[in-house]
Amino acid sequence: MKRINKKVHVLGKDFITTVLVVRKRKIKHHGREYFNYYIDVPKELGEELEKETNTELNEIPILALLRPAEWYYLLDWNQVRRYIRENLKEEIKKELKELGFIDDQ
Repeated sequence: MKRINKKVHVLGKDFITTVLVVRKRKIKHHGREYFNYYIDVPKELGEELEKETNTELNEIPILALLRPAEWYYLLDWNQVRRYIRENLKEEIKKELKELGFIDDQ
């Protein structure tokens, strides 16, 4: 399912909410072991971030507030039937509204 990234307004700034997958790789460097973490960004999100960035570098600075995703973050809520949305627990509905995954109805 294609996810549309929602923007939320917090503390006077716009933020994009989305679910990204972090991958871990173990590497060795100068005899020591390290972990590198990689995040694949969907093309649409990458293009949107590039539009908002005024840098000449090949890097895009991003502020990320991270936490492990719950099962209900991974659904495209535009495709979920209305009676399922209405029967969610109130705390889940509130969280999904705050993150911009569902609209206030």
